Amino acid sequence: MNNVNFDDVNFKNTTDYQIFIKENSGTGCLKIRASLGNEALPVEGVSITITKNIGNNKVTFFKGVTDSSGMINGIKLPAPIENPDDEIIPKYALYDLNAKYDSDGLDKNYQIIVYSNICIVQYINIVPSSNLEMRYDNGY
Repeated sequence: MNNVNFDDVNFKNTTDYQIFIKENSGTGCLKIRASLGNEALPVEGVSITITKNIGNNKVTFFKGVTDSSGMINGIKLPAPIENPDDEIIPKYALYDLNAKYDSDGLDKNYQIIVYSNICIVQYINIVPSSNLEMRYDNGY
């Protein structure tokens, strides 16, 4: 499998790209929110990578890091155009999301569903490692 970037000119010239973009001509939005303790404390520095397998390519759509509020806002991803008929189940695009936080050894994978014209939030809950050492210096 080849690793390529979605904006790569050579990839954009492939049949796989043309088929994918034809089926996913809309745009969905993703927001990342990383925190400790079930949203008690935001976590800065969580590395996020969003990919999707298209044909024989692992395509990277986004790479970024959470800010001081533990967030990444406004990630735009291709998605199928919405159908105005409420009785038809809406189509979606499925992406792979990897979250890494080296300070705590976090390396989690998620699958995210993206719908056109909808912004979804992916929560990344970081559980502190249990191997914390307690020091009893000076009687404490």
